[in-house]
Amino acid sequence: MSVSLSLDDDHTITIREALEPLGSPSVTKKQVTSAIKKITDLFNGLVNRPTTLCNPYNADLIEDLLEDNIGPLWMTIFDLVKKSPPKDQEPILSFLQQLQTKTIQCIYDPELQYHNMEIWEDLAGFGWVARDVFNFDVHNANATPEERQEWENITYFLAHLTVLDPSIKAFDFTLYALWILREAFESNEGDSEEAVKLAAIWINVAGERLKQLSEKHHDLVSRMGVAGPKYAQEHRDWVGFNEERWELWRSGFEKAKKSVKSKEVKELVVEALKVF
Repeated sequence: MSVSLSLDDDHTITIREALEPLGSPSVTKKQVTSAIKKITDLFNGLVNRPTTLCNPYNADLIEDLLEDNIGPLWMTIFDLVKKSPPKDQEPILSFLQQLQTKTIQCIYDPELQYHNMEIWEDLAGFGWVARDVFNFDVHNANATPEERQEWENITYFLAHLTVLDPSIKAFDFTLYALWILREAFESNEGDSEEAVKLAAIWINVAGERLKQLSEKHHDLVSRMGVAGPKYAQEHRDWVGFNEERWELWRSGFEKAKKSVKSKEVKELVVEALKVF
């Protein structure tokens, strides 16, 4: 969905047009700053349009306007991520890191939020879109090379975002790391080099963070961190990260080092084992 918003009476720009430079390998810091200004100007203009009567008395209308535009903003970010190899993702990461420090300016409602989230500080709605994008079947033997590359690009991106600043909740996707490690080493689907590859990417990028969570026995809510089917009966008490599970994953990588056929995956596995 391409959304067109007005910068002024004579100039309109779509979200995709504002973000497009971030997908270029040659993007400059100045272009990243420009993209941030365009997006913040676009959304400030959206919530301050006289025709929207932005005030506490029509909060439903404002929420609808934000709903129609925030989703496409994050979807466009992930469209760029899917096409960007890890070495070209830094501008997108920088964009989000800088955008997260901004505050939306609504003259009618200075405390304007979206589903009880600060629009930029919490990257409101970003996690929902990330969940949809991450909803791929890593065991799908019929996945195309292009789809697998997109999975890997998304994984690198979320892993790097996770280690940008551990204090920022909006950047924390350690749950997704657990899910991939669970698919790689706690599934009944059989050996999957793609699952092992994505798990190794997480460890290589964010392994120290995951190790710390395991040492602290960091639990997750709503059974999101339960054991995979292979260990569901044996480890009913698992509800997140813990040292026993960390050791199981290490053992899984040790076995994978001997069994994987891809040279690239084996190199990633060997590197991941150094973290343990």
